[in-house]
Amino acid sequence: RNLASDKYDYLSPVIENITGYAQEEMINMPMSAVFGKVHPDDLPQLSQVIKESIEGGNTDLRIEYRFLCKDRNYRWFVDRTVLVKDGSGKPEFLYGTFQDINERKILEIKLKES
Repeated sequence: RNLASDKYDYLSPVIENITGYAQEEMINMPMSAVFGKVHPDDLPQLSQVIKESIEGGNTDLRIEYRFLCKDRNYRWFVDRTVLVKDGSGKPEFLYGTFQDINERKILEIKLKES
């Protein structure tokens, strides 16, 4: 994600397979809309991780959260992202991977419940 333009410079077409949103739809989705699709229970943790990365020195982010897919169902994803800053320390880009871990999380929940 290019933080200056608030758009993704590139997203794999696989994004449609895992979220239901077309590649072009996601590329043009502002960051506020992306955050609006994060489950309300997971948003504070996600926001905190990003804030700490921007303000601190940790530029490697890894967080698991639920994301509202186009079919109106939440799925679990792991987001592994690297924050790239310019020479003055200002965040410029986020790049990384977004992986569907829904099946694993469902099994983990079931194991905890049993």
